Amino acid sequence: MKNESANELTIHELLRNQHVKRWHIVHTDRCQTVAEHLWAVTVLGWELYKRMDLMFPWDSWTKLLMLHDSTESITGDLPTPAKKLLKDDGWALGYEYSKEYASIDLWGRNSDNGLPSACLKLVDLIEAIRHMDIHGRGAHAKSVRGLLASAFQSRVAACGKTWPLLQWTHAVSLFNDSITGPDNHFDGTPIRVSELAL
Repeated sequence: MKNESANELTIHELLRNQHVKRWHIVHTDRCQTVAEHLWAVTVLGWELYKRMDLMFPWDSWTKLLMLHDSTESITGDLPTPAKKLLKDDGWALGYEYSKEYASIDLWGRNSDNGLPSACLKLVDLIEAIRHMDIHGRGAHAKSVRGLLASAFQSRVAACGKTWPLLQWTHAVSLFNDSITGPDNHFDGTPIRVSELAL
């Protein structure tokens, strides 16, 4: 399989994300496109950048946010269970976003799991949880929302251990602010920072 990256996509392939649907195995009251998801992740990422006073390059951060799932215009949105099954069967998924933007850590060193990539995953999870809160329907959607929230909490805790000098409570406050807005149907309680052992 050709290793596609966001840098290799044509303008037409990038624009096709306006039509590529997400959440096709979860019951929702409306479809979300990859383009909608990319925009919402970008907005959340900008906010996290400001709240945490992050110091990696703004241009690279914005490009990572806006393009992280853009190759789904070729593959479609593969649900997480499908990705796990394919990887378990030895398939190399060659459609991930360009590592050039994910590998810049706070001090300018290159790393496959750098700080920008970790921050991206947090805002990606926040956006997914928010979408489930607003549009998820039924027991399966509620279960998926619970798995996403657990993943968010685990990732914040891991970030706190990996980058202890950063204030990860800002990521938690962004999560809480995003899920308690006027559009949400959230029926639980926000995450308490004390639950995360930061």
